[in-house]
Amino acid sequence: MKAQRYQIKGDNVIIYGILAALLIPVLPIFFDGTDMGDMTGGLFAVSAFGTLPIALLIISLVLISRICGWDMNDKTINYEVLSGHSRGQIYFGRVLMSIVYTLVAGIIVMVLPIAVITMIKGWGENVAVYDMLIRALVMLCPYIRWMCELVLVVFLVKNSDIALVMGWVMYAVVLIVQMIVYEAADITLIFPFASINMMSLSEITNTKLELVNGELIPVFDAALNASEITNSIVVSIVVAVVCVMAGYVVFKKRDM
Repeated sequence: MKAQRYQIKGDNVIIYGILAALLIPVLPIFFDGTDMGDMTGGLFAVSAFGTLPIALLIISLVLISRICGWDMNDKTINYEVLSGHSRGQIYFGRVLMSIVYTLVAGIIVMVLPIAVITMIKGWGENVAVYDMLIRALVMLCPYIRWMCELVLVVFLVKNSDIALVMGWVMYAVVLIVQMIVYEAADITLIFPFASINMMSLSEITNTKLELVNGELIPVFDAALNASEITNSIVVSIVVAVVCVMAGYVVFKKRDM
């Protein structure tokens, strides 16, 4: 784990990936014609949430593939075996480091841009802070599930670059499947797929104009119902555990 920390600090690909992800929540400000004079922290949070799934996708693809799979590209992972480390130590050390770093980076991307705008413009009355906080915490569950799915992919293909590409392909295929199913049966497959689950949690469309302090402003209802919260948490935990354990079984039995 110490070696992984050292390697992460010197990996420019990870640094660029995080910086790119930080910019994504800010992009709607420049492309949707939003007047910064009317912008509040709450209004920006609603806008930024819609971009979070793609930002989190970029972070997870880069960090999980690099931390778990980089040493498998050139077989240097064998040196850890030769130095006396067990397969369990090698596997779970990488999994733990990748999940912790990816989770922390994701939280920074979720919080930092919104916090900066809120410090400058205030939160405002557009949406309840509590509802947005609950929505963000619940979104972390399918995010962790997606990380664990990527962990399994990395150890299946034993190559960080191939795993990164496969992650993008998985994301694209899921979107295509969702579009086909929705067009054919008007069904949204929220819980079978982590990416669709995150997208569902990122969409805040229940809005109305209300008179607040003598001014008409858009007010968003970001509250989640109990089934959305429960299903997102339970399904994510089950799938995450299955993927991590499946990855360990694969890694334990295969040649490196």
